[in-house]
Amino acid sequence: MTSAPQTLRITTQADLVTAVPYLLGFHPKQCVVLIGSREHQIDRRSFVARIDLPDQGSTESVAAVLVETAARARLDVAVLVVYAGIDLLPDGGRSLVENLVGRLTEVGAEVKEAIRVEDDQWWGYLCAEHGCCAGAGHVVMPPGQPGGSSLIAAQAVAEGWAPLESRAALADTLRPVSEIGFAAVEQALADLMTTLARQADDPEGVWRRVRLSTVRLVDELLTKGEAGDRIELSPQHAALLLTGMQDRVARDLCLGWTSGKRGRAAVEMWSQLVRMAPPPLGAVPATVLAYVAWQQGGGAIVTLALERALAHDPNDRLARLLADLVFGGVDPADCTPAVWLAQPEPDDLVELDDVTHLHGPTGPVERPEVGDRHDPATDRHGSRGAGPQPADLTSAPADTVLPAGNAATATGTAAREDGLAPTPSAAGAQWV
Repeated sequence: MTSAPQTLRITTQADLVTAVPYLLGFHPKQCVVLIGSREHQIDRRSFVARIDLPDQGSTESVAAVLVETAARARLDVAVLVVYAGIDLLPDGGRSLVENLVGRLTEVGAEVKEAIRVEDDQWWGYLCAEHGCCAGAGHVVMPPGQPGGSSLIAAQAVAEGWAPLESRAALADTLRPVSEIGFAAVEQALADLMTTLARQADDPEGVWRRVRLSTVRLVDELLTKGEAGDRIELSPQHAALLLTGMQDRVARDLCLGWTSGKRGRAAVEMWSQLVRMAPPPLGAVPATVLAYVAWQQGGGAIVTLALERALAHDPNDRLARLLADLVFGGVDPADCTPAVWLAQPEPDDLVELDDVTHLHGPTGPVERPEVGDRHDPATDRHGSRGAGPQPADLTSAPADTVLPAGNAATATGTAAREDGLAPTPSAAGAQWV
């Protein structure tokens, strides 16, 4: 099952500025962040979108993308945070914000707060008449330091949240291994193929054993990660997983582990496998990583993983479908494993219980959550047209209740246009 999203509690404008890097997964620069909500939603899920500002020229396209995003997400309430200096926006971004406020209002999203951040200072756009943000503005105080948000710091430490310096730094977490590393994996794949070829007289049995071995290995590694131990994939591990994940049932069973500590361990493990996967074999593990991170509220890693999957195989149906759902602003709560994934045959479940460690060394662990047998890449969602939309949008299940009195939420999302870097939310926030 999918765990409840974690929540950062925000009480001031300064808290909001402090929280944004945790929502995105890294410290934003030269961009606009939109945090919105659907007040009519019972679970009040949060929505976060980010789009880069151009180095020069009009910001009209930026406004158009954000307004389209808000309209598609049916947001009722929004806040804006502009990350830019006057060298980029000579008027301090005021015309951009006024444009956004007017157009967001037209599509039904009331802007409750708008803030500009430059280096270690921030200013409020909507409180200018009070004079509180004139001149040097306010200092952005790091969490835990005097004057900073100790509550956000405590929550971040407790949850293990640590925003990276930049999106590039986050991308480095999926940087491919060295040529020597690829060669070791390719040799392990060749050895595995040789072993399987010796059993060619029983192809159905071969794939059944590969499926069971794959799920067993994933369970063992995730159990290790849940216990707090480091997951380390060997070339032989990678070869088995890259082969076994070509089986749809094995893939869907592994996609089902998304919640709690096991889900976080899964993000770590699939990230390693993506780094070790020679093209085009990285499409499946990258798609699995994107899905698990999406269900976990996993920040920009969702977008990065989908980019890697489609780079390895632009025609991968599951990757294209997931990109369609994620970039289209679909709520991940509507695509949980129980709703979306294939149910294994009864005989598979018996063998999995007998052969794998699904009950774990200390008692039962969560069985992958799956639903009716179907291939999600060919189900009804596919009719919407696979592949990224003109603005790439990444959704993550982050609870966000927005400022100015109205509790609000949305689904963590990152926006991108013409190659601009996207960034989804990594954590939730609640204004109290």
